[in-house]
Amino acid sequence: MRTPYLLTLTLALACTAKGDGSTTDETTTDPASSTTSDDPSTTGTPTTGPDAPTSSTGDATTGDATTGGVEDAICAALCAHEVECDSPFAEGCLENCAQARAIAAYPGEACLALQDEIFACQTAASCQELLDPGASPCEAENNALISDACTSEQCDAYAARLFECNFIDEDWQISRAYECTYFVAEASLVSAACLEATEASIACVSGLTCEQIDAGDGCDAEEQASDEACL
Repeated sequence: MRTPYLLTLTLALACTAKGDGSTTDETTTDPASSTTSDDPSTTGTPTTGPDAPTSSTGDATTGDATTGGVEDAICAALCAHEVECDSPFAEGCLENCAQARAIAAYPGEACLALQDEIFACQTAASCQELLDPGASPCEAENNALISDACTSEQCDAYAARLFECNFIDEDWQISRAYECTYFVAEASLVSAACLEATEASIACVSGLTCEQIDAGDGCDAEEQASDEACL
């Protein structure tokens, strides 16, 4: 079961006492995936896409990558490079990449294009850069993804509400909106019911008073419905 929505929100708000508005430290992740919270209120900054799935699709050595039965040259090229570099993330790369692109496509084609620029940069990186945890060969492309091209109107409103309540600084508003949109996009891949319940949960939080948000009260029914729909 996913972390209760408002409980995580309250914990996240308690963490925003940091001077820079952040709540988590950056971590090194698979070039075709990244780690994000199950809740859009936490402040991890995803760099490329979804948590790594447990299975893979296609053959990374031959470049036979498919997304919904359609050949995906972008993922094929990236994953062939992972194999060439003997990357520990080569296994499962094709599915990770396909899922990342599906999530990026949720806000629109502009966001998908930004995601594809990240994958193109990673494909062009040397093996040393790809495997070095301290290297950031695609930092500019990663940062570009955290933009209004990759946020939804609903999540823009959600982040704006957090800002109005002084729970985040203005500089972090776009990051919150991006994380929220990412969260909703993941729900859209689970089922239509999960997406609908997730959107209702976010809409509920956006409509609460600042005191309710701070206390974690007001959306119990929506939170329960989201948990049940997204199991």
